Amino acid sequence: MTGNTEPNKIDDRPRKIKIVPKALPGPSQISPPEGPSSEDVRGLYVTKKRSRFPSWLIAVLIAFILIAGIFWILPRLFRDKEQIEMPVQTAAEISYAQENLVVVTANSSWLYKEPRRGAVRVAELLFNEGLELLDASDERYLLVNTQNGLQGYILRTDVSADASGLDPKQALLKVIIITSSKDIMSHTQGGTVLARAPLGSVLYADYQDSQVLRIRLPQGVGGWISKHDVFIMEPEQNLPEPDDLQSALVSTALAFNRSTWVPNGITTAGIDMAGVLYLACRISGLEVQRNPASISALGEKISLPVNPETNSFDLRYAQSGDILILDTLEQQGEKVDFALILPDEQVLLHRIGSSTISTYSLTNKNLGLAGRIKEIRRLSN
Repeated sequence: MTGNTEPNKIDDRPRKIKIVPKALPGPSQISPPEGPSSEDVRGLYVTKKRSRFPSWLIAVLIAFILIAGIFWILPRLFRDKEQIEMPVQTAAEISYAQENLVVVTANSSWLYKEPRRGAVRVAELLFNEGLELLDASDERYLLVNTQNGLQGYILRTDVSADASGLDPKQALLKVIIITSSKDIMSHTQGGTVLARAPLGSVLYADYQDSQVLRIRLPQGVGGWISKHDVFIMEPEQNLPEPDDLQSALVSTALAFNRSTWVPNGITTAGIDMAGVLYLACRISGLEVQRNPASISALGEKISLPVNPETNSFDLRYAQSGDILILDTLEQQGEKVDFALILPDEQVLLHRIGSSTISTYSLTNKNLGLAGRIKEIRRLSN
């Protein structure tokens, strides 16, 4: 051992340990965890799955459904509701076509003495009135007979050859209009006005419920009216005579108070006193023809005390419902006028020079009534 050789010693100084890290796996060697992490969710975009139908087509379909609901589905629902009220025909269809029978389809129509415009008016005819056809050679007018025996010409456009609506065998009920006029509608609730039947019109119904009647019209058309202001009876039945005939006569006649005076007229649009009494008698169940002679024969002739001041009948003794037969003071042969005594010393008449039929007081000396009275007729039950 040499001199510089020292024996082995343990070095007491702390030694630094160098730690060599293990090789870490690269990104490609890391297995991703199941499901996305919070870091992965950020910035993640999902591609929207395309629909089979384009969005504009869906909008068009929705619009089409809305339009169909408003203009097609809803109307059909209401129509079906109305049709539920309509029953099956009450009887089998029976042919009621008659070659010489026509029916008035206008609300009312004039019967003329000659087939020309401006001819003398013989009478006014009511809606649904049946007429006997006599001659159809004229292009514009038909020669007809009325049920009251009046003959004259009527416009072709105011009648129909289909008179099946007049057949009582096809009807369930007969209906008489007892108000100034009655609208015949296309539907049970509302609709359009098919016709306007005046007071005294005779209609036939083939169905009824608690509120409405279905009326048979020409060409197979059915119209609807309410049950208010009508008299309903069996198809071949006539109007019964009321218990108080005089009151019924007066009540109907007053419907024409202040109506325009039109000779031979028979509606509230224009009427004369003969027409007023004819309709009032018909509604009251009295059989009378549409002419002055028939009206002048109603009831019984009565005599009243003579008023010494006027040297004529004292009308203070007249009763409500008495019919006065008056002189027209126009020297027109046998033509007469009429007046009707009302309660409370009133009278309904056409005052000469007036344009209306109105009520007046019997004490009105300006009427000149006393000097015109030819006869007084009184009705009794």
